[in-house]
Amino acid sequence: MADDDHMRYTQISVDIASTAHGQSVIRGAEALNAKASALLTHVSIMVAISTGFLVTFGRTPSGAYDVIVLAEIIGYLLIGVLCLSAIWASDGSTFKASRGDPLTRLVEVTTARRKRYQFALKATIALTLALIVNIIFYAGGGHFLLLNTTVMAFFSNLMPITSPLS
Repeated sequence: MADDDHMRYTQISVDIASTAHGQSVIRGAEALNAKASALLTHVSIMVAISTGFLVTFGRTPSGAYDVIVLAEIIGYLLIGVLCLSAIWASDGSTFKASRGDPLTRLVEVTTARRKRYQFALKATIALTLALIVNIIFYAGGGHFLLLNTTVMAFFSNLMPITSPLS
């Protein structure tokens, strides 16, 4: 970032922080950073656990378990990307293209980030429950595919997952 852009970004940050509303928005954005970072940590652990189960218990004769766990791993990786996009890391470019009030732009950006975080959280809960069901039924030798589909349908009705882009 050029020195002029850095100075402008610093001045905008000071101006936003000088009002009570601006301080509130900044605190909300910082809290969202902490939540998204914590969720990203959980997602990373779940990818490691899922991969461990795939390597340890994979290669079933039908291959169904492998496909389900692989789909869960891919789902967790996509959620990880959402978490990364919900973490604030501005170099000033957020305000550079903005023609309006910087505080209004910050509120818009924070709202969009919050929607992505909420979507990632709901998807993580659903995938974690599905993984738990898979582990329980694999260990019990049950028909995990049928039950997993039923559980996912139940939780999708209980916790509707809406796209963060809508």
